[in-house]
Amino acid sequence: MPSRRAWLIGGAVLGAGGADLLLRFRESTYTLGTPRLLAPLLRSSLGGADRIFALALRPETEMRPGGFAGGFSIPGERIELRGYDPASLRLIFASGLVSVDRNARVEARILGQRGATIWVHIGGIAAVSAVDGRLLADPAGLAQRNRDLDQRIPTALSAFRFEGELEFTDMLGQRWRINSRDFRAERLFSPRLRTEDGWAVPREPRATPPTRLGQARIESDWFGLNDAIQVGFDARRVLARWGETGGAHLWRARLASATASPGAAPAPVAPAKPGEAAAAIAQATPRPEQRLSRTEILNDARRVAVADAPLHEASFLDAGVATAALRPPGPPALLLLYRQEPQGALHLARIAADGSVAWRAALGLDAVASVLPGEPVLVLEGSASGVPARRLLVAVDLMNGAVSSLDPVA
Repeated sequence: MPSRRAWLIGGAVLGAGGADLLLRFRESTYTLGTPRLLAPLLRSSLGGADRIFALALRPETEMRPGGFAGGFSIPGERIELRGYDPASLRLIFASGLVSVDRNARVEARILGQRGATIWVHIGGIAAVSAVDGRLLADPAGLAQRNRDLDQRIPTALSAFRFEGELEFTDMLGQRWRINSRDFRAERLFSPRLRTEDGWAVPREPRATPPTRLGQARIESDWFGLNDAIQVGFDARRVLARWGETGGAHLWRARLASATASPGAAPAPVAPAKPGEAAAAIAQATPRPEQRLSRTEILNDARRVAVADAPLHEASFLDAGVATAALRPPGPPALLLLYRQEPQGALHLARIAADGSVAWRAALGLDAVASVLPGEPVLVLEGSASGVPARRLLVAVDLMNGAVSSLDPVA
């Protein structure tokens, strides 16, 4: 996978002593367009330093010298690996990996990282350096290192997966694992459980909100999104009606336990008004030894004033699992993603266990594609407010809500 292309020019020069044939390289020149980050992004640690890695696609025009006509141009695209510092969003490196035809439709994505090696698929499998992004091994190099793999390394992205090391199924249906240090391959005859540390995989891109997580807990404090708290709501369903037209509110309540006979249904009760107590959700998890079901009662349900108006498309920010809300560092808290208007930009708020709002932050994003948790900075990647085609990296200080953003195009 060459990252550069050169053209060999031959010329004949007649001299006083006879004819000499001079062969020389004349290097091509390149014009690069604006980069576009490709999901998913990877956040990991390298030598104790926090890093974000992303593949980027850039329009590329190669000018080749060509005799009397003065040369000609070849349009294409360059795939780069970019490394960023999460706290400052400073670009650490941008390394060109491969040039492809502009209409090639190459499947490009980061598969995973082990130590200082990042495995990527850029039309074929490749290993690149997490230090500076340089290409370490391509399919030809891997086949040269492992003679048994000659002509057997697949090209399809679906043939590869990363679970501590790169694994793939070859053209004959045999499974292999490649060591990220010496690039030696070994046959796999049975699945192996990987438990050691030192490796990372990127988080899959999400829709906006990343998940519709409508309730979360901090110890005995319950938080939920709804237009009104309702008694007897089954906890197996997400307790949230986002109210796409009228919006929703954030509620806080204190949890208490109660028991009920199996099959007993709660009596119908009108929704509680703001500030009133009494609301319940049925956990519906029977305890066989007691032959009773447990119900958690929500006491002292009150609205949390996140914004002056109802929230739109609100959700607790999660780490990629729809049942686990992200818990920022410091005092116990939750992160709430929301819009203040139906078509407005996204905001993020830190909600403390007592229902107070520690800070509110305008993200400058219309949509979030990647959520990259970390401390003390959370990094989000998505489309800029009002300009869907423009992608931004946004860093949020989880202690004070300070926001910084980076436009990779700038």
